[in-house]
Amino acid sequence: MLDIGLDINLFGNRVSIVTDYYVKNTEGILTQLPVLRTYGFPDSGIPYVNAAETRNRGFEFAVNYSDRIGEHFRFTVGGNLSTIDNEILSLGQGVQERISSYWIERVGGSVGDFYGYKADGLFRDAADVENHAYQSAATAPGDIKYRDINGDGVINEEDRTVIGNDVPWFNYGFNLSAEYKGISLEVLTYGVGNVKTYLANEASFPFFNGAGVKEELKNRWTTENPDPDADFPRLLLSQDGTQNYNNISSFWLFNGAYFRVRSITLGYTFPEEISKKLGMKMLRVYGTSIIRSLLWPINAWQITIRNYPPEEVDIPGSKPFPRIQFQILTSY
Repeated sequence: MLDIGLDINLFGNRVSIVTDYYVKNTEGILTQLPVLRTYGFPDSGIPYVNAAETRNRGFEFAVNYSDRIGEHFRFTVGGNLSTIDNEILSLGQGVQERISSYWIERVGGSVGDFYGYKADGLFRDAADVENHAYQSAATAPGDIKYRDINGDGVINEEDRTVIGNDVPWFNYGFNLSAEYKGISLEVLTYGVGNVKTYLANEASFPFFNGAGVKEELKNRWTTENPDPDADFPRLLLSQDGTQNYNNISSFWLFNGAYFRVRSITLGYTFPEEISKKLGMKMLRVYGTSIIRSLLWPINAWQITIRNYPPEEVDIPGSKPFPRIQFQILTSY
């Protein structure tokens, strides 16, 4: 591993800057190697071996400013960011690529690459369908238009390509802390960028599992609104619209970047004379609000993802809510 770092303290240590550039190869990653079908193994039964290798190149930067105003007020503000460039170097024993559901692992590519069809909006009318590469017998105006990557006039698996990535390779955050006569406040924020999220199932399909039509689906292609840039294709039952819903495509990829306040902590440290009377060296009480909602989803589908941060798992249909924790910290 290569790591080049620089630590700087300025203005009487009021300003601190930390930067790092690193290159790290990770070897022996667990992966499944291909086996002969005559072995009779199902895909889930193929043993894992330590054979894959990746390389991460990244830059990290953090800066903090601490100071005092008057005798009692102290504060710190800071920020940080990191970027990572990931590359798959080997999948073991000459394997060049592996496709799994929405993703592809390919030598030279990145972990988390989405693999599917490039979407060029929707078909406006019958002439648009006729003049485009053949997709399927069910294709009609209002369906998703897929790009003919290889130019052979037919849309099939050969036209699939990398369409995005679901790993947030760019992360950043800000922090604030302040203290005045024993009262303290801490705020932590966090954000990600350069990441995609794929909307499927109940997030995008009308009548999914017998449900109704979502409000967002009202802005869809119709004969009265033959907009090739509408938010949704023509309205079909899930089983009747497999050409739109079952094909993994960039049409259902959205910008997954967001910014959120991760937590707010408010506390109070009792004066020393009070804690001593209680037989303690120090007594502090504080409450922390763990905030799960997004402050700034950078996404046209704000209603869909505002309350569901990508790094957390939620039960479909549930509503996330802030959690507040109260604690007492003592020292004897």
